[in-house]
Amino acid sequence: MSIHATTAPFSIGTGSAEQTILAAAFAYGVLWCCTRRLGVFSGSASQSSLSYVALVAAFTYSVVAVVLLLLGVDFAGIQFFCSGGLATIWLAFVTRVRLPSALAHAAMARAPVLDRRYVVEPLTGRMPLSGLMPEEVGALLSSQQYLAFRRGLEVVLTVLVLPLLLPVLAVIALLIRLDGPGSVIFMQDRVGRHGRIFRIYKFRTMFHGADGPSITVAGDPRVTRIGGFLRRYRLDELPQVANVLLGDMSWVGPRPEALALDRLYERANPYFALRRIVLPGVTGWGQIHEASRLEYNLKLEYDLYYLKHCSPWLDLMIVLRTVAVIVGGTGIR
Repeated sequence: MSIHATTAPFSIGTGSAEQTILAAAFAYGVLWCCTRRLGVFSGSASQSSLSYVALVAAFTYSVVAVVLLLLGVDFAGIQFFCSGGLATIWLAFVTRVRLPSALAHAAMARAPVLDRRYVVEPLTGRMPLSGLMPEEVGALLSSQQYLAFRRGLEVVLTVLVLPLLLPVLAVIALLIRLDGPGSVIFMQDRVGRHGRIFRIYKFRTMFHGADGPSITVAGDPRVTRIGGFLRRYRLDELPQVANVLLGDMSWVGPRPEALALDRLYERANPYFALRRIVLPGVTGWGQIHEASRLEYNLKLEYDLYYLKHCSPWLDLMIVLRTVAVIVGGTGIR
């Protein structure tokens, strides 16, 4: 073994410099494999990366040097062990993140190891906010071709069913008028697509002049007799057929929030603004899961799931389950 190489590598065949490079590359490969294999065991992660890798590197490079000496291979010791020092520093950085021991044992047993969020989504129908990465926002952008096709289809279908809806709307309006004083239609500013403010139309379900929180509860005394029936079967939403025809809303989408609530929720969680990517809906994924009764972050998780998986099949499922809610009378009381 020479102290250091004296010639340029690979210039005159395979000499000391070339053998040193090959030996250092082999030793680095062994070191890398050892740190990857040993690093998954419990206990190694509790040590600092530098000290852990340094111990493995010292052993690896020493063994390789002894083998080379026994084989009579001429190599430069200084360059060889200096390369070991650089390899130690490099691997100390790339091995800082380790799997927890339970996951490591599962991986070594060839058991599938999945991110919790990818398990929660299909089981709950929600897209967890915890661990949501900025690059995942791109997955929430629905196909513009599908949204354009759906918009044209729902306008055509709405116009076709309008002759059937008008008599129902007229009867409900008459019942509300007979039930007590006040306007038949309730109007409120809501936040729509891209943050545009629009006026939503609903049948009035509360007593005229009733004050209180904007969110109702079961048995709310402000709700009229006919209003309770309309809410139960979601018939109070029927006037929003006008919003659909005006282009303010779609039949399916995230439920639009009142202006004050929307601003409040967005300040608490900036991701809430993602709901405005598409047109708000008369019904939606969150609605059929009764998300209006839940904490706003859970409601947002349902809406993000819809945005990520928006498709004709999901929209059809939402429509069918909405019909089931109307027929079963399981809407908001």
